[in-house]
Amino acid sequence: MRKTNRLLALVLTFVMTVSVFTACGDNKENKEEEKAAITATAVKFSKDGKYTTTVKSDKYDLSKISAKNVEISYVDTITAVTDDVVKTAVSDDKKSDTQYIKVKVDSVKANSDGGYDITFTDKNAALNPTSYYNISFTKLKDSASAEVEYSEITLTPDIEFATPSDKKIKVSLTLKGSKFEDKISDSDITLDNAFKRMNAKVISSSEKNLTLELDGKVSKNEAGAYQWGTINVKSSAVKDAAYDVSSKVDIKLDYAGFDASSLKYS
Repeated sequence: MRKTNRLLALVLTFVMTVSVFTACGDNKENKEEEKAAITATAVKFSKDGKYTTTVKSDKYDLSKISAKNVEISYVDTITAVTDDVVKTAVSDDKKSDTQYIKVKVDSVKANSDGGYDITFTDKNAALNPTSYYNISFTKLKDSASAEVEYSEITLTPDIEFATPSDKKIKVSLTLKGSKFEDKISDSDITLDNAFKRMNAKVISSSEKNLTLELDGKVSKNEAGAYQWGTINVKSSAVKDAAYDVSSKVDIKLDYAGFDASSLKYS
């Protein structure tokens, strides 16, 4: 019995040892595969669409890449009608197509770190923001993806709430993560939800602050309740904002009551 248990223990130990070494081998192979990929550094979103990403590869010799043999594109998120559109099938059955928009590759230069800086221009960056750019190379099987990073932009009101009886609401908004453009007009502001029947007038603006006066009637939602009012500032009025920036103001019901301390008994 003891011999059987010992033999079983040895077999289990052998199996576990083989599994560990197999796992280590798989990890080494995965790491080698990761190293073989062409990498590209992220770019920070800019409305002018001028970017520079750095590509590197342990698998390929990139010394011969140039602006002529590098192609950069991104997935079209809107229906774009332009000569730069390239339709590429993304499904095996060829039934589903995705439109890719090509951008202009300006230059490719070697840097001191062994990488290559690719500068490109996306003229539609502000109109059609993307999450990444696909970089392909002539005669190379692998491609790279340059992620687009977006700044976290917030808009905070200086009032905690408004009430249904308010006909005029003055609110100052503080911007964090970006700056307002030099000139902001009433047309740069849109209102929604409880503020949808109100009009917005710009009183003053600076790089970080915007003061508005809302005039009109506070509205109920479709369920007949007061929730919050939304103030939207268009992306065109905020530097390097890919999307509109919004802020919410809660709506609280008017309170009617009495001061118990003033009551007198006779």
